[in-house]
Amino acid sequence: MTRPRYVRLYEDSEGRFISDQDYSTWTEAELMPAIDIELVKEVVRLVTKEEETEQAEKIKELERSFARQSIEIEQFLGRALGFPWYKDDPKNFPNATESDGVCVGDHTPESLAAQAANALNQLKERINLLQTEISRLKAEKTLCSS
Repeated sequence: MTRPRYVRLYEDSEGRFISDQDYSTWTEAELMPAIDIELVKEVVRLVTKEEETEQAEKIKELERSFARQSIEIEQFLGRALGFPWYKDDPKNFPNATESDGVCVGDHTPESLAAQAANALNQLKERINLLQTEISRLKAEKTLCSS
């Protein structure tokens, strides 16, 4: 049987390369001379470019997701820390509503988390002082009652 001189590949409507012949029965020795190396390089280049494009799109989507999440975290922490609302400053932010959130300025989620942790520690210290004062007043009341 006479083998064709070149392997012919065609790109289908879905971007896959197909052949008009069945080369599955060929031996490597028969197939290697028939392969157009430049065509193989072009196919590899196209596949690599497509994979890079897909990876770039995935990276961009992850970046967008990260940005959305960062804004949500900033808004949550900003509200909890009592940052000013955009809606409360109509001079600088006309038509702002509650959905516009609070103004956290140059803060990042990390800096706001650090500020929240600091506020939490201050509140814990205040609670301890108040509990100590309550205990002292109870003890003083007990002494006065006796």
